[in-house]
Amino acid sequence: MGFLPQLLTAVALQTLAQLGLGLGDVSALWGLLLLPVPYLFGSLSRRSLLAGRFRQASLFGRLLGLWSVAGFGVLVLGTNWLSLLRRWSGSPLDPESWPEPVLILAFAPFVILQVLCIDAETRLNTGPGAGRSAARGLALRMFLSTATPLAVYLGVLGLVGAIPLARALVQEVDLYHALFLGTILVGMGLGVPHLIAKAWRTSPLEPGPTRELLNRVAERAGFNCRAVRVWDTGNLIANAAIVGMGRRRLVLLSDALLQALGPRELASVYGHEIGHAKCRHVGVFLAWSLGFFLAADLLAPADELWGSVFLAGALGMWIVGFGWLSRRSELEADLYSMDLLGDPEALASALGRVGQRLSDRGGWRHFSAKVRMEFLSRASADPAVGRRFKSRMRLRAWLGVGLLAVTGTLELRRMGEVYGPQRTRADLVLGRYSSAIARSAELDGQPSELETLTELVATLVEQGEVGEEQLERALTEDLARKNWARAGGWAALLALRGHAPATDFLRLLELHDEGAAGGREALILESRLPPSWKLPH
Repeated sequence: MGFLPQLLTAVALQTLAQLGLGLGDVSALWGLLLLPVPYLFGSLSRRSLLAGRFRQASLFGRLLGLWSVAGFGVLVLGTNWLSLLRRWSGSPLDPESWPEPVLILAFAPFVILQVLCIDAETRLNTGPGAGRSAARGLALRMFLSTATPLAVYLGVLGLVGAIPLARALVQEVDLYHALFLGTILVGMGLGVPHLIAKAWRTSPLEPGPTRELLNRVAERAGFNCRAVRVWDTGNLIANAAIVGMGRRRLVLLSDALLQALGPRELASVYGHEIGHAKCRHVGVFLAWSLGFFLAADLLAPADELWGSVFLAGALGMWIVGFGWLSRRSELEADLYSMDLLGDPEALASALGRVGQRLSDRGGWRHFSAKVRMEFLSRASADPAVGRRFKSRMRLRAWLGVGLLAVTGTLELRRMGEVYGPQRTRADLVLGRYSSAIARSAELDGQPSELETLTELVATLVEQGEVGEEQLERALTEDLARKNWARAGGWAALLALRGHAPATDFLRLLELHDEGAAGGREALILESRLPPSWKLPH
């Protein structure tokens, strides 16, 4: 998860840009100036360090670490990068529309900047030679494992979008959308352990004393996992991780960790990883995350722009909140290991050794080794400290489950209420007009717009088969009669089918209603319409 905050921030910046919140529209070619900036920060950090200006060196190092998202923000919010993509691909890149494969290209500058930042950080922190290559490769593999699920998600969306029925149901009906996202989530949960095992270059832990020791610890805890694997980091990282859920879990122990720790220390670290499973931290994180985003969806303003801004802000709050909860979950796993093995000295010693290799810095998901060792010391000296902490963590877990239960119930109730109208709208999108008319007749209190559209298309269905040609002819005839309301209805039916001129026509009608018919946007829209669709000025 080392690159997850950067990736999520990039997603939020991309969404803001798609909403048209950019601050400028200069040529995207200026974005080329962003590429050497990581190396500039790295050079300034190195020079400051050699001159003894350690605080300044640390500042430039932090700027280097942030540049992948900062530079991406400058590009997407300050240049015409998205405009170029829209013209080249023909995709609207609207956050409210179906995500198109071109989004992968939209994120390409972020990926390039992140790779350059990784290279610059590697050059800053390691000397030339095999060590630098190993460090660069390790960081790139970790970034790849973080970015791949997003790429897979966009790829799956592309496949679903190629099937009209699936796309219409997922896009228009909230219940099917939720089922789709749930399937994706389960699939990723099953596939991520395999992805990490491959991307992080891991191998099975060979039979021997170490494996026997870990088996005894697992037996004492009543813990099962698919495998314990050795994580090849080129002896650069001393760390351990547990990924996945249930019997598909993998426990990863880095090569540097195995070399640095003695048997008691290694057992305590393994007990810590088991603690994550026994305390159900993955489930707690999922409950809080799903409950939080469901609450955000329920509370989001109805306005498209402000709703998207609200959800982007909610994403930022989640990043902060996830880090807060994650750091405390690490302490809870420490307590579990201490209670399981009764050896706080070994765990503290392991933390000290790992902390030395990490320069004892805390992070988004972990407290520093010093903070964790101090907490263990207090909990060992006074068991009440550990009991109170575990009690608070249990309360937080149940609050997360409660939040998910409440928001999930409210969301399911809302989905049930809107299922009928949404399913009717999906039939209109698919051109299944007879089915849409039959469904609309069974609905009570359906939205007026939906009622108008089904009544309108019913007049054509009675005359025979209805296609785009018939809808376009009806639109033209009503324009000739100056019946703007009916013409707008035919255009809405065409727009549901993805008819671009009809979408332009609807926007032109809005501008006429707003008294902006002579503006630049109106003139551009009018120039793209068929001659028979013109509106009088």
